[in-house]
Amino acid sequence: LGPVGAAASLTRAHGGEADPARVAAAGSATAAASAAREAARWHPADWVPHAMAGARLAGEGRCAEALPWLLRAMSLDPSAPEPHLSTARCLVGRNDTAAKREYRLAISFGSPALAEAAAVYPSVDDLFDVAPVTPDGLLALGDVLASKRPRDAEVAYRRVLEEFADDRALLPLARVHAALGDFEGAIDLARRHSAHRPADSDGWWLAATSLVQLGREDEAHAEIERGLAAIPGSPVLIGFLADRALASRRFSEAHRLADEIAPRSPGEIAAKQLLIARALAGQGRVSEALDRARSAAAAVPDSGGPLLSVAEYAAQAGRYDAAIAAVRQVAALPGVPAGAYDKRIAELEAAKAAQAERVLERRALHGTGPGDEGSP
Repeated sequence: LGPVGAAASLTRAHGGEADPARVAAAGSATAAASAAREAARWHPADWVPHAMAGARLAGEGRCAEALPWLLRAMSLDPSAPEPHLSTARCLVGRNDTAAKREYRLAISFGSPALAEAAAVYPSVDDLFDVAPVTPDGLLALGDVLASKRPRDAEVAYRRVLEEFADDRALLPLARVHAALGDFEGAIDLARRHSAHRPADSDGWWLAATSLVQLGREDEAHAEIERGLAAIPGSPVLIGFLADRALASRRFSEAHRLADEIAPRSPGEIAAKQLLIARALAGQGRVSEALDRARSAAAAVPDSGGPLLSVAEYAAQAGRYDAAIAAVRQVAALPGVPAGAYDKRIAELEAAKAAQAERVLERRALHGTGPGDEGSP
């Protein structure tokens, strides 16, 4: 090779992505460190190989070896979140003050590590040392804690209100109160949210559902009507009224209400169609319900819920091939575990076989052949 060819060959061998790829592909942390040393010779200003070697070493519990790599990565790019996160993992249980600081830096620079830190530190006071003390940081902390640690989430959201006067905390705080069974508190907070953001249906809906929990149905209905005055055609608010009508077997009213929904997205189109399908099925109009469910499935083809409704109504109509096909579609969607719907498919296949057996029995009883009129 001449000088130009040799230079081109070196560029390909040690290009911007080739060396990090070698580090990532290394079979062990030791091999990753060796590959990172070679990469550093060719790209001394690139933090990525250092961070990758440090992360691999940290992952094997070799933190004394990992930290120099991670510190070099930080010095090359102080705002890269990955070295801070790997450092935090190394320091947990060894120097928790420093570990929490590194978690905070990683989160501040864009790492979604707050949920990980919440699993590491069961005390909300520790997490206040991890989450950035800003409205966004504390709201994110509350969101991470809300499902499993609602009382800790309440503390985080309340800090947003009390220290920053940020009304974005009102609705999540109302949800936490509802989850804890404090429906009066939830109603008050949801109404405060609606006063600030009347075009957000969630505030009206949460107040109404909390009123229902307290047995105050008339007030709940009035709450929804106030919301609809601010948001005509809201799928969430009309859906609330239609659900109440369905629960009381007022199917015609539920259908009328669903027709008033003004959907603005494929998901809302699907929700409207499924609501109408439920009303039609309640009236015994199963074939029409099936058509509506198919419309819902067409609106959101990657969603399993409408397809399962198609399967349910098809089975009710005795159209088992269509029901089985719909469930098979759900089973084939990305992320669905293998075998998750095998039992349901087997049930539908058994129902199909039983239907065929009944048809044969009727034909034998009436002396009709396979092609005779009158077969279902």
